[in-house]
Amino acid sequence: MAVGALLGASLGCVSGSVFQCEQAEDCQDHGTNGVCQPDGYCSFPDDTCPSGQRYGDLAGGSLAGQCVPTAGGTEDTGPLPGTDDSGDDEPGTSTIALDDGTTTDEAGPTDSSGEPPACGGLGEPCCDGSCAEGVCAPPGCVPCTAWVEADEHEGCAIRSDGELWCWGEDEAGQVGDGPPLDPLGVWQPAPVLEGVIWADIGAFHACALAELPYCWGRNEDGQLGLGMEGPDLPMPAPLDLPEPLLAIEAGGFHTCGLGDSGMVYCWGRNVDDQLGIPGPEGSAWPEPVPDLPSMVALDTGGFHTCAIDEGSQAWCWGRNDFGQLGREDDTTGPAPVLGLPPVRALALGDYHGCALDMGGEVWCWGRNNLSQTGQVASMEPVWVPVVVEGLPPVDGLSSGDDHVCAWIDGGEAWCWGNDGAGQLGLPGGGSMASPVEMPFTAVSVVGAGRAHTCATEGDGRIVCLGDNAFGQLGDGTTQDAPRPVSVAGPCPG
Repeated sequence: MAVGALLGASLGCVSGSVFQCEQAEDCQDHGTNGVCQPDGYCSFPDDTCPSGQRYGDLAGGSLAGQCVPTAGGTEDTGPLPGTDDSGDDEPGTSTIALDDGTTTDEAGPTDSSGEPPACGGLGEPCCDGSCAEGVCAPPGCVPCTAWVEADEHEGCAIRSDGELWCWGEDEAGQVGDGPPLDPLGVWQPAPVLEGVIWADIGAFHACALAELPYCWGRNEDGQLGLGMEGPDLPMPAPLDLPEPLLAIEAGGFHTCGLGDSGMVYCWGRNVDDQLGIPGPEGSAWPEPVPDLPSMVALDTGGFHTCAIDEGSQAWCWGRNDFGQLGREDDTTGPAPVLGLPPVRALALGDYHGCALDMGGEVWCWGRNNLSQTGQVASMEPVWVPVVVEGLPPVDGLSSGDDHVCAWIDGGEAWCWGNDGAGQLGLPGGGSMASPVEMPFTAVSVVGAGRAHTCATEGDGRIVCLGDNAFGQLGDGTTQDAPRPVSVAGPCPG
């Protein structure tokens, strides 16, 4: 039910092949200790650079593989984000974080007018026009949001400063901003939790990783992992797990987490063996999934779960009445998905699954009554993975209940499957087997919900379209939108 998590990154904001770190521990490469630079990208020792550091392959923009500038910004590494590449070397000012935690003004980038950016402190809104709706960070500005997710009738976004905002249906407190005040939901984003590096939305609950794992919302099946079934909780509650988590995924009525050791833990409803242990008894406490190799990525669907092992092999378990486990039998326990090449990301829907392989191809399997596997709609499930035709190599993947989206970092996005509420950007009422190019620009992340779709665009603004009965488009109304509308709140202005 989540944006596909890519391999090669543990903590921080991940979008396709770009990785943003939060601390030095996030920057490890085959035993080499890296540095989390103030701009949020990892660098590694390199004696050929005057600064002694070179950006890693997953740094954003044009920084990948470039030398890290010295404190004065004098190295010739190409244009940096927020700079003018006109050849004007006169510096402006920017706020630089020092090793002791303080900041100082150093020479930095200028905007296209030659005036210094009108920035506040590190992480504060950027007022300068060239920075769009970003927040200040050396050497310039970064987009104000790093991630967006949609599911069921809700949306959430993580700002670049780590603050999580959510909006939409709130019957069970799944928005997370306190006791529900309106049965129709929260129509504009509300701040929920600070210091967040990962989050995911389930059917009626949500979870996030900050200093600790947190969950909130519906708890009738123990899906919040607090050792009890009920009551619903309208604010984040910390979880107690045997080890730190690298990821947490909220499914229909269950939740799973990926431990630092590669162990998968699941909790909540288990009628369909979606916890990876024999049902039907569920668990209100996190339980390790037995008989699995060490895993590196994870996702949860409506009633099933899948993970990727260290060899890039996908495994699935849980309900399989529509082939959502990628096999044509009646077994429900963990087993490899056969017929898939090595994969790097997963995106599961209610009754289907999709994966992104190393070359950027998308594979899908499971229920296909609304063309959610990218094939002509049929009541016959797609029992084994098939390639979705009509896509270029893509960087990211997200699945809603019955539609799927893929995108190129900084470029176009495509979606297919159910368009009953216009979530594909077309007049609603049908379904599409062929990927449809979405009316988004410079996409960094796309989130697919039950009948709505959201995206973070180049400047960090969030836009959504489709069904809006519970305010899940975040524009302050409950009016459906066949074209993208701006989400109000997380970005300034």
